[in-house]
Amino acid sequence: MSKNQLKKSLGFWDVLLFGIGGIVGAGIYAIIGKAAAISGNMLWLSFVIAATVALLTGLTYAEFVSRFPDAGGSFEYLKQGLGKKTALIMSIFMTFTGVVAAAAIAISFADYLGRLLEISSWIAIIVIIGLMAFFNIIGSKYSSYYNSFATIVTLLGLAVVVGGQCPGIRECRPS
Repeated sequence: MSKNQLKKSLGFWDVLLFGIGGIVGAGIYAIIGKAAAISGNMLWLSFVIAATVALLTGLTYAEFVSRFPDAGGSFEYLKQGLGKKTALIMSIFMTFTGVVAAAAIAISFADYLGRLLEISSWIAIIVIIGLMAFFNIIGSKYSSYYNSFATIVTLLGLAVVVGGQCPGIRECRPS
């Protein structure tokens, strides 16, 4: 490996949990209530559309990885297809989307945590973002450990909510 190449340190499960964490954290915890208020009984359709887009995006990335197996991710794919300057500009936009998504997840999680533990949501937001920053600074593998832990906690929380609402199949059916 040359000095200028990135080291591949994330495996299948790391990347899978990263994707699930983003989808569940931002999609279900952060916006589900507002989306349900706007779309009503057609909420399921937005999930079908979002799942289709996510599937197509995943398949596109899989194709890119097979053609350009470098560790540069989206930047590398954009550079190969559209040139270095366009890749740089688009990577800046993707960084902003990552920041906004992390903020949305932190805000929604802090809101739930504040209701559960009577903690100020601003303190919880600062702690959550501080932890995200800390683990990102010390390395992607450690960041992946933090993400995996947060994703598992998020999924367990969702399971508790669903289990609490639907302890048995008959109770969850409409009357």
